[in-house]
Amino acid sequence: MERAFCADFCNMKVHEGTDAKSLGAIAFTRGREIHFAPGEYAQHSLEGQKSIGHELAHVVQQRRKIVPLPHDQQSLVNSDPVLENQADSRGEQAARGEHAKVGNLPVARNVNIAELG
Repeated sequence: MERAFCADFCNMKVHEGTDAKSLGAIAFTRGREIHFAPGEYAQHSLEGQKSIGHELAHVVQQRRKIVPLPHDQQSLVNSDPVLENQADSRGEQAARGEHAKVGNLPVARNVNIAELG
């Protein structure tokens, strides 16, 4: 994924627990941490790789100040479809081993979460 995003993710921490589920989310990203709902961190499947890539796209969005770093529980939720669509497409590209450029977008207020289906 680092090659796909041209980014260093070595300091990232992945958590699996109830934090994401309590927000009604599959996962959310906050700074150097990605939180997955129980059973959603599936790193060995293509769908799991897409989900990880999606969240890493949000990491890059935060690092580039495309979306501000959330500061409290309430600011973890954002319904900006532009940011979410970019994370979806870049996550799929990264899962396939393709280059996944995260370009500049209008600045959103909060961080997106992937909603539970």
